[in-house]
Amino acid sequence: MVTLLHLLDRWAFDELDRRAREQGWEVRRPAPLMRVYRNSNLGLCKHCLGEGFTRRGICHGCLGSGRGRP
Repeated sequence: MVTLLHLLDRWAFDELDRRAREQGWEVRRPAPLMRVYRNSNLGLCKHCLGEGFTRRGICHGCLGSGRGRP
């Protein structure tokens, strides 16, 4: 089952991950079938300090991206 999940994860995200890295974005994989893409040109969100989440869930200041708006 784990191997199947790993294959599905790669099939779904390999192309998106490649494009994100080509543009200089960070790619984080917090769980299978989940990605967090961050544009390193933007600063850290002041509400969640770059985590994308707060105690209450997804950060509303950055909408879960962890980056501040320009």
